Amino acid sequence: WNQGIFIDIFPLDNVADNMEDYKRQCDAFSQRHVWFTRANAIENGIVSDEWKAWKRLLKIMTHQVLGRLLRMARVTQCIYSKMENVAMVHNIEDTELISLLTFQFDNLGHALRRVDMDNLIYMDFEFLKMPVIANYDEHLKRKYGDYMVPVHHPNFHGDVFFDTEISYKDYLIQREDVR
Repeated sequence: WNQGIFIDIFPLDNVADNMEDYKRQCDAFSQRHVWFTRANAIENGIVSDEWKAWKRLLKIMTHQVLGRLLRMARVTQCIYSKMENVAMVHNIEDTELISLLTFQFDNLGHALRRVDMDNLIYMDFEFLKMPVIANYDEHLKRKYGDYMVPVHHPNFHGDVFFDTEISYKDYLIQREDVR
C-alpha cells in the first residue's frame, strides 16, 4: 500500500468541562462515526467475510451500485464534516482539557490540560529541537503506563515502505518483477 511520504496532523479540540456535555458530545460523534464507517464500507466495496457466499455476492453487487451513488453524492465527506463539527462544538469555550477528539473520541487518555500547552520545553529529537509539554512524563505515564518499556503495536497505516531515493512508481514496478 503506497502512501508516499506523509505527515499525520491531529488537531486538538476543546473537551467539555462538564462530563454530561462530554458524554452527549461522545454519543453524537459515535452515532455519526457509525454512519461514516458504514457509508465508507459501502462506497469502497468492503464486505464482511461472515456472510454466506450468495448473500456476499448480493451484498457486493449492492455495494457496487449503492457505492457509486454514495460517492457521487459525497455522503462520507458530508458525514465526516458533521463529525468534525461535533468535535469542535466546545472550541469557542476556554475548557480545561484539549484532546484529539476526531482520532479517538471516547478516550480521554489523549487529553492534555490546556495549561500544559503554555509550558513547553525543547528537547532533542534526532537533528531537531522539538517542543514538548514540560510535564510530558506525567502525561505519558497516564496514557501508556510504563512508556519506557518498548511494546510492539501494529500501526494504522499497514505495511509502509519509504525510500526517498526511488519513485514509488519505480518501486512498485520492481516489486512486481520480484513476484
